[in-house]
Amino acid sequence: MEPSRAQPTESAGRDACGLLPEIAVRVFGDVDEGTRVERESSNLAGLDSCRYRWRKRDAARITARNADRAQQNPALLAAIVRPSSGAEGLESAESELRLSVYPPRSGTPSMLARGFEMAHSGEQPVAALGEQAAFNPARRLLTVRRANRTFEVLAHVTADERESLALATRIARDVLSRLP
Repeated sequence: MEPSRAQPTESAGRDACGLLPEIAVRVFGDVDEGTRVERESSNLAGLDSCRYRWRKRDAARITARNADRAQQNPALLAAIVRPSSGAEGLESAESELRLSVYPPRSGTPSMLARGFEMAHSGEQPVAALGEQAAFNPARRLLTVRRANRTFEVLAHVTADERESLALATRIARDVLSRLP
């Protein structure tokens, strides 16, 4: 089933969880029916967010591998508390997808075009997605703007940057099709 063809929820199109319903998360994240998905929504200062988390299929192996790596290199445990650049951290046994929808903005087209262009160093422009889109590979975060609407898709499902971008892009296209 394509996520955009899923039955709309009562809040569909009105909030982040309606724009990214659990059925879409299960399809995009390849989550088994029997896997428990936790949903957390928030609306802080007008930023509407919906976050989904679930245990990876190989969570037990990841946890064991992390324990072995931490025994061999105790600095990895310190990197959890105080991440440093260049240090390869421990892999999470959980996956996460999050959609954050910013409140509509007003302003001139040139102001909107600058939008988030210089918000974070290291962002890569993403073509043919809304009017403006950029991907931050370190954060696995895709930011998309269409007209006066901006949203972000966080994709922590895989450690591979290209796969994260591809997943976030598929989700963003689906969200764009749902935006009112």
